Amino acid sequence: MNKETLTVETDEDGIIIYRNADGKRHNPAGPAVILADGEKEHYINGKLHNENGPAIVCANGDKFYYINGKPHNPHGPAIIWANGYKAYWIKGKKLTEAEFTAWRAEQ
Repeated sequence: MNKETLTVETDEDGIIIYRNADGKRHNPAGPAVILADGEKEHYINGKLHNENGPAIVCANGDKFYYINGKPHNPHGPAIIWANGYKAYWIKGKKLTEAEFTAWRAEQ
């Protein structure tokens, strides 16, 4: 198995970015972008992506779930704001909570 080589850069603001050989934000082992305030963003080949949790976790507690660059969370809301707002998305399509509940029942 070939081990992927990633480049890691840190800019003047303390932002750490992992990139693949094509220069796209990419890190299969964790966040590809880490901001100085603690925000973490997961990317695979330049697309927001995390199958094991939120793709973006903001320092203030906001969470955003993405798969292949599209908002998606089959287990609950794909967007959870620290203020309590929640939004349901499946494969990039926004659903009401009732539509999400019906979608889950069909799975």
